[in-house]
Amino acid sequence: MKNFEIKNIESGRSMIEMLGVLAIIGVLSVGGIAGYSKSMQKYRINKTIEQVSQISQNIRTFFAPQRDFSDLDSTTADGKKLVQKAKLIPDEMLGFNDDGTIKQINNTFGGTVEMGTITGLDWNNGYPTYARHSDNYYLYFDSVPQDACIDLITQNWLNVANLYAVSVNFSLRNIGGNSGNLGKNCSKGCSGFKSGNHYLACAGGSTYSLPIEVDKAIEFCSQSTNNSVGFLFY
Repeated sequence: MKNFEIKNIESGRSMIEMLGVLAIIGVLSVGGIAGYSKSMQKYRINKTIEQVSQISQNIRTFFAPQRDFSDLDSTTADGKKLVQKAKLIPDEMLGFNDDGTIKQINNTFGGTVEMGTITGLDWNNGYPTYARHSDNYYLYFDSVPQDACIDLITQNWLNVANLYAVSVNFSLRNIGGNSGNLGKNCSKGCSGFKSGNHYLACAGGSTYSLPIEVDKAIEFCSQSTNNSVGFLFY
């Protein structure tokens, strides 16, 4: 009888100990996953900063003789994009078609990168007229999660040469006009602005300025999973 009672007590204690161990493992697992997630986000942010800096340096060097980026979107005689032939984009970012031409430019957040010269909106006697201004260009990263968007745009982008503005959820295909005075030589007159849920902050901007403060970044990055972050250069 005594032996039976002792075995039951030992069995019960072993079960409690096992549950305790499982609970500890569960807590450590959750903490490990959270730590891994933060580490991956930091890696993606740092990698994006590195990529933006490298691409802007490559473009600035390649186009230095003419300071005209009109050929940035061009395709060479063999059907390949100039950015591929001139190695303006790091190979790790490129996705290819079967024939070796660029299918898309990928970013570290699982989305894509668009690039091109800025289409400014000029005004003539109060009426808008579209014009392509080839002395400015943009990089446009989509599918950026909210937390990563906040971390990304609060970086000190003033350290990146020739970058004059950062946009969030703003179409860079039709930038310009009265709101922010963007267009030709826009780096000299960019004040930053808000239009609905679309934002743009400029170096030395009077409305929204770089570097972007955290409270402003939280306002800017309104999408939970699919923010678009743009970088404007001259």
